[in-house]
Amino acid sequence: MSAMYRWSHWITPVLMKRRYDTRFFLASVPPGQRCKPDNLEITRGIWISPQEALAGNITGQIPLSPPTIVTLQEISKYPTLKELKQEAQTRIWRPPALPRLVPLEKGSVLIEPWDAQYHQPHIQIATADLKDALLPAGEPFSRIWYDGRLYRPIKA
Repeated sequence: MSAMYRWSHWITPVLMKRRYDTRFFLASVPPGQRCKPDNLEITRGIWISPQEALAGNITGQIPLSPPTIVTLQEISKYPTLKELKQEAQTRIWRPPALPRLVPLEKGSVLIEPWDAQYHQPHIQIATADLKDALLPAGEPFSRIWYDGRLYRPIKA
């Protein structure tokens, strides 16, 4: 059996300039393993908990992409590595997650497939309230606001 487990499949929203089709995998590493980025696609590598990464994204110290934010949120729900591995070992590829992009005058909001309004033809976003809608790291979310600098979860 492989030491690498499938987790999720994402496709960039239709309205984005660049489209990506990517898959996330999980793997265990031995204690003391060093992280060595390739300095092309990955320029910084650190070993931290999902909660620390999510908190670093909120402050802007660890900018994360939307699929990474969702993935870290998902895996942070498992209290132990053993429970996470048990889930990952039986996980199958599901249909790709395809968030919707709602362009704003400045930035945008990504609507995740589990959002209550995802299937509505038009979604109105109150842009004046976005800063007040920011969620702390680890809180459940279905929307991610891009303010032109960072992607951060917000209340629906």
